[in-house]
Amino acid sequence: MNYDSPSEAIAEFERLYGDAVRPDPAPLTEAEQQAVRAHAEASTTPPPDAGRAGRA
Repeated sequence: MNYDSPSEAIAEFERLYGDAVRPDPAPLTEAEQQAVRAHAEASTTPPPDAGRAGRA
């Protein structure tokens, strides 16, 4: 298809795909959710010697 102006092309795109376009990022996949949970668990559990770090 050829369009006479960018606004014509954008209008056609919105007409064809407007329902499928999301204003936000796509939802996380199951693997991404698992990674977020694993990272959260690891970052909230201090290492065994964390209380002694930096002390002489």
